[in-house]
Amino acid sequence: MFPTNKRNKKYIKKFKFRDFLIIFLFWAVLNLLPSELLNINFRYTPFLEGYFHLLFKAAGRFIFLGLLIFYLISLYDTGFKELGLSIKDLLKDLAPAFNVSLMFFILVLLFIYLPLSFSTQQTSSFNPLFSLENRDTLLTHLGGLLLIFPPALLIGFSEQFILNNVVFELFNLKLPFLLSIIMAALFYPLIIFDLGGENLIINFLFGIIVIYLYQKAERSLFLPGLFAAVYYTLFSGLIFGWDFFFRFPFF
Repeated sequence: MFPTNKRNKKYIKKFKFRDFLIIFLFWAVLNLLPSELLNINFRYTPFLEGYFHLLFKAAGRFIFLGLLIFYLISLYDTGFKELGLSIKDLLKDLAPAFNVSLMFFILVLLFIYLPLSFSTQQTSSFNPLFSLENRDTLLTHLGGLLLIFPPALLIGFSEQFILNNVVFELFNLKLPFLLSIIMAALFYPLIIFDLGGENLIINFLFGIIVIYLYQKAERSLFLPGLFAAVYYTLFSGLIFGWDFFFRFPFF
């Protein structure tokens, strides 16, 4: 059953349309700024090139997250607890996040990665960075996945902050609880600038899942943020490659 929490956060009650525009304009600028501006080109090591572009994106998200937290705390006199960022929330969510992430890893491995790896008719979108079916390189490639996780954590966490602390909470202020969840999940593809037709359903379902985790964790961001990081790490490392982080169908 979906955990129900209709209580509104104090800062959302004071939120103005101006704040919404400022946040999303800044978000759009940082996300649509092409990493190619760095002029990084490792011709013989494409993994490094992709990783540096990922770090560039994560750095932008880190700047955005820091400025947004400062903006909300200074303007609306809120705190880390109300924003779902307290140390107590982190310690409480570590065990559930590990359990959910481990279950998700097993599901991705069994039902997506292995069937695609051994399929005789592989799709063009299947472009994994790492291979886990070879025991000789298993530990090395698992280490590669861990290398992706820290920047993926910044990227996923920033998206969860926008989705749950801003978009969902705004809908929850004006609409019935379940309708707020659906509307926020429908808004999620716009947040990540991924409006490709084949991805809309996946993004919508992912939005439902992370909002559920946000409610399950009593409106802490750590559980959905950690799950989003695992989601990005696995789908980029084992299925789609670097393209999974850089999908802008507007262009």
